[in-house]
Amino acid sequence: MGTKRVGLARMETLMENLSREILMGGSTITARRKVIAATTTKVLTAADSGALVTIDSQGGAYDITLPAVSNTGVYFDFVVLEDTPTADVNIKAAVDTTSLVGFTVAFDSNAADSVDSTYAGSTMDALRIDQLATAGTHIWMCSDGTQWLFMSTGAANGGTAAKTVELVNNS
Repeated sequence: MGTKRVGLARMETLMENLSREILMGGSTITARRKVIAATTTKVLTAADSGALVTIDSQGGAYDITLPAVSNTGVYFDFVVLEDTPTADVNIKAAVDTTSLVGFTVAFDSNAADSVDSTYAGSTMDALRIDQLATAGTHIWMCSDGTQWLFMSTGAANGGTAAKTVELVNNS
């Protein structure tokens, strides 16, 4: 090949069109997800997008504020770490007039086959993780530029299934 320099665009094209495996000589490529431990009031930013936010309310109730909804494509995963959290935790929009649109599916651990499913397309601007939620309750949220979209799954520990994650009006 000689001493000829190859530009970045040419290297990119060569890599994209490669039709065989690359031996890395024992090297590995890793990508780790950012983890944010929320134990007190937290304000998320667009730079935090893609993070796994762990929720632990042993220190009491608190709010997690999402970045401005205008940050299209920003997303987060929230996971409850404790069974029957010590206190309620609210995940709220940065502006009270921002809508949350999505659904929550919850199972009641005390009743065999008890499932509650709710759909939200209203003016509610926050999700409350109730004290009856179990460890592993999961919420995915993503901004489409005008509203926050969400999906939530979890189980209630000793209460009604509807009380794991509920829509509330934070204003």
